[in-house]
Amino acid sequence: MGNNKSDYILAKFDVGGIQDYIFATNRLRENAGASYQVTRIMEEFLLESFREAADEENVEVLLDWKLADRLRLPQDERMMAEVIYIGGGNAVALFRNLEFFCRVGEKLGIKAAVKCQGVYLTAAYIETDLSDFAADRRRLDQEMNEKKKHMIRQLVYSPFPVVEQEDGSHQPITAQIHYETESENVTRIQLQKRNAYKDIVHYKRLFPVLDNGVSYGYPEEMDQLSREYGEDSMVAVGHIDGNGMGDRMNQLLGEHMGYLEGVPIIRRESKKIAGLFEKTYHEVLQELWDCQVLIRGNGTEEERRIFPLRPILMDGDDFTFICRAELAVPIAAGFMMKLLQMQDGEEKKITACGGIAFVHSHFPFRVAYSIAEKSCGQAKNAWYEEKKQKRSAMAVCFLDFQVIKDSEVGFSLKNRNYQKRPYSLGIDENRTRDNSLESLYDVLVKMEEDWPSGRLHKMYRAFLEGGHAMEFLKKEFVSRGYKIDNLVSGRWEDSPLFDALEIQGMCRLDLVNKFLNIQ
Repeated sequence: MGNNKSDYILAKFDVGGIQDYIFATNRLRENAGASYQVTRIMEEFLLESFREAADEENVEVLLDWKLADRLRLPQDERMMAEVIYIGGGNAVALFRNLEFFCRVGEKLGIKAAVKCQGVYLTAAYIETDLSDFAADRRRLDQEMNEKKKHMIRQLVYSPFPVVEQEDGSHQPITAQIHYETESENVTRIQLQKRNAYKDIVHYKRLFPVLDNGVSYGYPEEMDQLSREYGEDSMVAVGHIDGNGMGDRMNQLLGEHMGYLEGVPIIRRESKKIAGLFEKTYHEVLQELWDCQVLIRGNGTEEERRIFPLRPILMDGDDFTFICRAELAVPIAAGFMMKLLQMQDGEEKKITACGGIAFVHSHFPFRVAYSIAEKSCGQAKNAWYEEKKQKRSAMAVCFLDFQVIKDSEVGFSLKNRNYQKRPYSLGIDENRTRDNSLESLYDVLVKMEEDWPSGRLHKMYRAFLEGGHAMEFLKKEFVSRGYKIDNLVSGRWEDSPLFDALEIQGMCRLDLVNKFLNIQ
């Protein structure tokens, strides 16, 4: 295009430390507010930085990438930068020179440090002549990985040794929030998260409009997710993530494609993915409303229209939520099924995998999210393994979970032989497979219909002791008219029996039936 290689800079900005920042406490308002803060870094602070740098130099920048149908920077001499896309906790932009990139990066760093303490920003760039967008994306990702690998994450500056500290983070108490009858001392980070939560409520972020414009809300405190107020109940953290998105983008671009052709493709696909996941969540929430899956309290009508669910993060192909334990499998499975159904007729469907951590409501959310993320990783491993064997596009998703029960925390890792998860769900031919989610559902239904809870608990304890205890228990149950073989098809060792026992009583089977359309 007539420019030297150094004339253009392709850069990527990434937000790190998200997990520890969002789930630093078990306060739902702070979790949701922290998630919004992370989103603001790319969607608000970064764009402000572009505008301020452009105003200082009296030049133009293109920021509304969703409405741009083509790359304009190479043809417009007054334009100094153009956002290519924003999503998934990062942003990619094209700059005319290194100086303007540094100016924008400096402004963004200051804004994040002041307005969003507790997260980390990473920026990487490469020089480009705009000849091969696909190859430049790969080079930029490699450069970003190297930056992250050598990045030193410093703790938030806290030079106040003589003031009160917050118990969890040990940050100094520097602010006070006043309520109607009381006040609360908080850190600067907590105050920023609480203020961000007010913006969520005001702007109705993650509040899709339901049929007839009905009003509804989400829990603001963990006690609202408990079966009884103040009770330490089981809750769940769910994490859903798209499959093979990087490979999908690379396939769309091919081995070699210039910027003028490649950038519009990436923009269209980024918008498509984000819109699809948001629409899918809308559909799931509508189903929950239609089934009146709401918190039943004694308050006002508005207070009784609260879902026992709190969406925490929806960014591109990434969805994280907290809910009552019995809703986690239906919501995760329903989300992935509707994701597929909304692409009916498309040859190469966008798929996803999910992971769930079942924990007590007072269990540290930071650890719970990490468990859910690892479970999602296990589900993805199953998806990639199947993809490798079939060597073709698959309209199938996988779901994995871990149940954390007090002293049994380490059991799931020590006794994987009894686990049959992750489970598949998707198109009709998957329903007959041994590892289909429907096979787990069938065992749970038989448990609920025919087996007393005392015998199920005894069976679970036998699993903990080992196979010999199960064989002994089988003989004991036969003498009392209960056959374990009737619960499963085939050998109990090869069935979803253990997984069903782990989540027995923590899965709304009527909702699973509805979402999976089980006949």
